[in-house]
Amino acid sequence: MTNLINTSILALFLIINTFQLMFAEIPHSPARVICDQIKKTADIPSDNYMNAFIEGMLAYDEKVANDLRLIDVERAKISFENLEASEKWLQKMAGTDGYQTIIPQKLFYKVLKEGKGKSVSIENGNIIANYYLSYLDSFFPFSSEVKADLDLSQVIPGMAHGILNMQEGEIREISIHPCYVYGNSNYFEPNKALKITIELLNVLPKKTNIPPLEAYSFESSLISSKEYEQIMTKNSFSKGWKLWDHLRFGYKMFDKEEIIDCLRKQESLLEDSFELDNYVNQIHWKIYHQKIVDEYKNADIFLENLAKQTNIYCIEKGTLYCNPNLKTNLQNKSNFKIKWEIRNRQGRILQKERAEVISADLTMKGLAKSLNYLVPNQPYTLYIHPSLAYPDVDSILGDTLLVINLTIIEE
Repeated sequence: MTNLINTSILALFLIINTFQLMFAEIPHSPARVICDQIKKTADIPSDNYMNAFIEGMLAYDEKVANDLRLIDVERAKISFENLEASEKWLQKMAGTDGYQTIIPQKLFYKVLKEGKGKSVSIENGNIIANYYLSYLDSFFPFSSEVKADLDLSQVIPGMAHGILNMQEGEIREISIHPCYVYGNSNYFEPNKALKITIELLNVLPKKTNIPPLEAYSFESSLISSKEYEQIMTKNSFSKGWKLWDHLRFGYKMFDKEEIIDCLRKQESLLEDSFELDNYVNQIHWKIYHQKIVDEYKNADIFLENLAKQTNIYCIEKGTLYCNPNLKTNLQNKSNFKIKWEIRNRQGRILQKERAEVISADLTMKGLAKSLNYLVPNQPYTLYIHPSLAYPDVDSILGDTLLVINLTIIEE
């Protein structure tokens, strides 16, 4: 037994010593390294947005950023830039020899080869054609040159109306504004003009009416430059707020002021290396560990104060409490139909209310210990220490005190 204890102590010493050596290999403070990682990975494109990022960190303590909605700023940026590029490209097409205008600034075509056969009309929109799609400056996803039977009432509006009046044997190049393609659709790259090269092989006898040309729901400018700046600023603010929600548990290594000072300095970035990666990982490991230690300590304090209230009943001292009273004649059931909602001690919803059948053998320990004490069809609030909830689980429910609003359903 003595040898086993000595071996364990030696192993612990070696682990601690390894951490110290890994930190000693990098001649920079944890704050300096964290700032370096922020600048490399947080996608803050300019000093203005860095200021907003810092404001978000500062605002964490003031609790003013809780209701910030997440914004897909990258898509907004791409959409804005694509629209500008598309409209410039189409404007250039308008002044190019050989291009025929169907709708000014929106829809054009150029005849590459004349045809002599039957022509496509509004009432006659079933065809066989070879065609190829591309964006104005890149390949269209999944596109290749294909031969296909096409019902022009089912294709994108700009393509259908660009083909109108084509004759069999004719080859056209059609240029289409995004509003007659997919607009700001989530399925393809947003607001990008489309170019279609098509050879009409046959007009089929089957009749099909091509619908009138209507644009997709679309604004000529998805966001203005001013709106884009506001979105980028708000997004940077939100990133700063959320990142500090993690970094604040590194208070034994650095404080907020030290991080902000580093962010504001115009220092060159540290050179990437294996040692630097290890150092960053160790910093985040310490932050994560401190977060768990603090959560367990705060849970102990919260439950200790809770136990002093007269309307709170103890199921297991120090770890498990409920409100209101419990039943005395216990049943030894294993399956329960329950309606429940999970919050943290600050009241934030972690799991929305839902009804389901659970097994006491498979659910968290704190809930399993409670279920047979609860009166059916009566609402309860359970307070479960992290050690009886989801310890060592990397999720929103892991290593945190859970407040569960629960009713056992019996008909």
